[in-house]
Amino acid sequence: MFGAHHHHQQQAAGHLLHHQQPHNLTLPSLPQLAHQAAGPRLTLIRQTSPSEEKVGKDGGGKRVHVVVKNAPFTIELGLINNIHYNANINLHHLTLDASLVYDTSAAAVAAAAASGTAIVEKKVDYVRIKPLEYKTRVTDDGSKATLEVRLKVLTSQHEDMFFRVKVQALNPSTNLLHSPGMQLLSEPVKVCHHLNHRKHRNHVVIVGDGCLTLCLVARRSSRNPNN
Repeated sequence: MFGAHHHHQQQAAGHLLHHQQPHNLTLPSLPQLAHQAAGPRLTLIRQTSPSEEKVGKDGGGKRVHVVVKNAPFTIELGLINNIHYNANINLHHLTLDASLVYDTSAAAVAAAAASGTAIVEKKVDYVRIKPLEYKTRVTDDGSKATLEVRLKVLTSQHEDMFFRVKVQALNPSTNLLHSPGMQLLSEPVKVCHHLNHRKHRNHVVIVGDGCLTLCLVARRSSRNPNN
């Protein structure tokens, strides 16, 4: 009698537990969990400039953008992984802050991005006039932003060093970095006073203060009677 009663209680308990289990429960996959754990981050989509050059041994070094002082160029940013602590975020929720720093090696930038640590660099000092001005445009969905940047300093005035624009997405209530991945450095920039285009036989020479870029021009055909 006691055994039958006990067996009936076990069946009832099992039946109750069966009905208490949630239906259609979908657990996130390991790649999804890793993606969420990585947190949101900014990525550089595109950077414009009137000219580019390669610096380094045999022209095989890094690419440098050549811009004119006070002339605008653009930096387009994107947001990767907009989930932060199970909440959706976009660039409308944040304040994009830009500052000018001296060029940092690509290895240091990559190491900081991989480890999620802050990028270490030296800011360009100023007394009265800030070294850069910028305007920000964010897309309607908040997934991308374009910064129109004007630089107020010359490479030749800073020991011929290149610059980068550091962009950070700040929490508007604290004015602090939103999360480690919400910062990036632009590609290197060289700033000239002006660019002059002069044709020299088979080259176009672009000359500025402390800047010299040579661009190959197609040779005239030997069949051209004007040669």
